[in-house]
Amino acid sequence: MNSPPAYIYAYMSKKKSCIVVLIIFSNFMCAIAQYHDLNWLLGYSSRSRNTNPIHLKFNKDGLSKISQFPSNAPKINTYSCMMSDSSGNVLFYTNGLHIYNMNHEIMDGGDTINPGYWWMHCDTTWNAYFSRYQAQAIPYPGKPDNYIMFHPAMIKNTLNLGPLYYTVIDMSHGLNAGSVHSKNNILLRDGMEYFGLVKHANGRDYWLIVPVKATNHFKKYLIDRRGIKNKGIDSTGPIFDNLSSITGVNRVSPNGEYLVVSHPINGIRIYEFDRCSGAITFLDAIQYTNWSRQVNYDLGISISPDSKILYSHDGFVLHQYDLTAQSIEDTRLTIARFDRYQDNYFTIFSWCKLAVDGKIYMASGSNNAVLHVIERPNLRGLACNFRQHSISLPEQNFNTIPVFPNYRLGPVKGSPCDSLNVTNSNDR
Repeated sequence: MNSPPAYIYAYMSKKKSCIVVLIIFSNFMCAIAQYHDLNWLLGYSSRSRNTNPIHLKFNKDGLSKISQFPSNAPKINTYSCMMSDSSGNVLFYTNGLHIYNMNHEIMDGGDTINPGYWWMHCDTTWNAYFSRYQAQAIPYPGKPDNYIMFHPAMIKNTLNLGPLYYTVIDMSHGLNAGSVHSKNNILLRDGMEYFGLVKHANGRDYWLIVPVKATNHFKKYLIDRRGIKNKGIDSTGPIFDNLSSITGVNRVSPNGEYLVVSHPINGIRIYEFDRCSGAITFLDAIQYTNWSRQVNYDLGISISPDSKILYSHDGFVLHQYDLTAQSIEDTRLTIARFDRYQDNYFTIFSWCKLAVDGKIYMASGSNNAVLHVIERPNLRGLACNFRQHSISLPEQNFNTIPVFPNYRLGPVKGSPCDSLNVTNSNDR
């Protein structure tokens, strides 16, 4: 058989080079432009007041804009999730009842998520879902313009979670033309604490970590281009006592190496996490200084951008811990005490979350139009500059701060799982 002409070889060589360049560029962009968390949605809904949700817009330098949704927008209570594309443009959001586009219309197929008794109660009582725990969304690995939203429901007349659902959303037809591909898929029915999401060591896929209630078990799921795969259970550390109907929460450090679980009775448990294998290993425990308060305010944990400092509070006192120390509990520093400031109600401490600008923003535990902020959370002691009620909001916010994984976390370089040539761009 005759060989192809030389110009064909040249063309094929150039084409292969272009393909290689495109793959490398695609993986590079996958890491450096993951600003899915630039938009935060806060809310407060009641029978007696007609309120409009609050929209916080961030950039890398800080909180750039605070605005409100128009009067035709749906109501938001304590449950929300707002997803942006990799450049920070809002794609969709939920109030726990439905999924909406940015025209504030129910997305095609996006009606009635979290179905059941509590959905009906919330719909008639607040026109929005009420829960202490937020939904979280991630890009569907390997499926451009598709997203998976994990949304926990509440069990009837309790503070326990269940089921944990996931819904797949297709945004391939434009910003306001999304549709729900499948919804209310049950991942777990009950018996769970609040979940965490963290990037896999390859920099593209995700781990979903779900503590099992009243045990020392962690259920693990790997999310990749083929879907959601059950990767078994790790059992490590002390068993959580089932002394409270209130569910605990967890946070993953920005570098993905620590998992911190906070529970209203059992205190704080700290674990090491292997992003390649998914292995979870108990590291240390912290007992609460005032557990009777913590029963109500167990939601106040966050981790500094450099993943070295843990912040925790009981609603009234903010503490700081060194995650790199041999005995973490011994490094406790008191950063601030509630200053008794009253907006609409007392502005005690509540949910807190690290933002893309490297600051930690904190809601107050009642209906108030202020936020607290830790300006320099990488610094120890008072140098972290915690400012109470320093950000004014145009409307009351009821205890709402969104939860996002670190979308910009890159691969673990040199690990067996670093196989996709993704560039590491962890910038917070």
